Amino acid sequence: RVGMGGLGKTTLAQLIYKDERVENHFKPCIWVCVSDEFDVAKLAKAIIASATGVECDLSNMELLQRRLREVVRGKRYLLVLDDVWNE
Repeated sequence: RVGMGGLGKTTLAQLIYKDERVENHFKPCIWVCVSDEFDVAKLAKAIIASATGVECDLSNMELLQRRLREVVRGKRYLLVLDDVWNE
């Protein structure tokens, strides 16, 4: 557990994410909001879309995993998962 809502975690993460040094160090920078009911395929599609700027229409999990690996393979990337809740 990182902390309850309203502590400023997202604001702090946004400041880091938007910092020019971070943007220059990590390619791609990926920001995904996970607030809905957890769905691994939906999450994978959102990560791919954020990293590439193109919506992902794959539905097969194996193909999603392969595409995700292609997108980040050999790259130094930053992945922020925002609004993650645990019950």
